[in-house]
Amino acid sequence: MDAVVRVAAWAGAGLAAVTSVLHLRAFLDPEGAGHGALRRNLLVAAVGCMTVALAARSVTLGTVPLSSPLESLYAYGWLVALVYLLLVRGSARTPVGALLVPFGTLCTFVGMAGLSSARDIQPILRHPLFAFHALTAFLGYSALSVACCAGVLYLVQYQEIAHKRMGPLAARLPSLEDLDRLGHRTVIFGLALLTASILAGMAWAKQEWNVFWIWEPKGVWALLTWGLYVFYLVARNGAGWRGLRAAWLSAVGFLASIFTLLGTNYLLGWGRHVF
Repeated sequence: MDAVVRVAAWAGAGLAAVTSVLHLRAFLDPEGAGHGALRRNLLVAAVGCMTVALAARSVTLGTVPLSSPLESLYAYGWLVALVYLLLVRGSARTPVGALLVPFGTLCTFVGMAGLSSARDIQPILRHPLFAFHALTAFLGYSALSVACCAGVLYLVQYQEIAHKRMGPLAARLPSLEDLDRLGHRTVIFGLALLTASILAGMAWAKQEWNVFWIWEPKGVWALLTWGLYVFYLVARNGAGWRGLRAAWLSAVGFLASIFTLLGTNYLLGWGRHVF
């Protein structure tokens, strides 16, 4: 089984690297922007190989492969690519892909080491609620990465228009309206998943430790991140914070989610949340 994991994991990462180069070339060089079907098919193949690797790893561990930081990073890269394929369409595909696909690929290469080490799993991590809690959290963070990319591209396009620099870069970017809609849609999707993850985590904590919440770094930052995106929706719908302000909130929220996902492991690495 370990051989299957290694081969499939490296094949997925290699294919993702190739399609990252193609996405960057398509965005930076308008003359090479064709072959959209090839880019998509290669990324689908990469996601397929990663899925095989993670499924085989799950069989080996007896739970989802999200119980260690590096292992989780590989799974996060896989979900970033999957969410991009499922949620990004139309004129936003190439520019968002130029940011998101290389980011996801980098995560898979860094996280590769986490798939090669055999280790014992704590029995509580084999609980179905842990699997649901962790998987929905990572899927939510992946959706929020799309919102962040849309927000960053919105800010770039806004600056191009505001300074009347309607050059090749502005021509390659989607309209402000399209980017705003994509960011809003993926924030709603990501926040719904984070909410489901938090509720599942509370139910899991109640069963295992007879408490609904564990006040440790990752839990606190997850709650702060969730609250920031709730504020995004309230401010957008109640105070009209659309466009520029919404783009900034998406970018700041993603920084908070990345710190929740990675920073709490390496900078504040204590507590029950080891993933």
